[in-house]
Amino acid sequence: MKKEIVVDTSYLIMLLKEKKLDTLVRKYAPYMLDLTLYEYLRGIYYLGRNAKKAKEYLEKIFNIIHLNNEIILKACEIWNNLAKKGSLISELDIIIGAACIVNEIPLVTLDRDFKRLKEYGLEIETPVI
Repeated sequence: MKKEIVVDTSYLIMLLKEKKLDTLVRKYAPYMLDLTLYEYLRGIYYLGRNAKKAKEYLEKIFNIIHLNNEIILKACEIWNNLAKKGSLISELDIIIGAACIVNEIPLVTLDRDFKRLKEYGLEIETPVI
């Protein structure tokens, strides 16, 4: 059985640029948050590319994790703790991290800000591709 991982936007962009998405899929069961899909497609749309085609392509490859009440509550808890410490990171990153924690799936990212979420249970994976 393939190891499950959640891919964030920074890692998705790298995979696509370096044409390594197929390699990742052969080795892992990839997930992404619906907000990651939004963030990526927003950029595709801005560049004037076919966002609908890109969406359909990614939805065939990735299992999509949808925002739910458990993720929202975990994100609120994390946001509150980080705010009190004066070490907030972006809202999207907090939600993505919370989704990984709730679903117990490690995150693959190039963004160092996620390291702040390890103390809340976030596991960061370094894939071998």
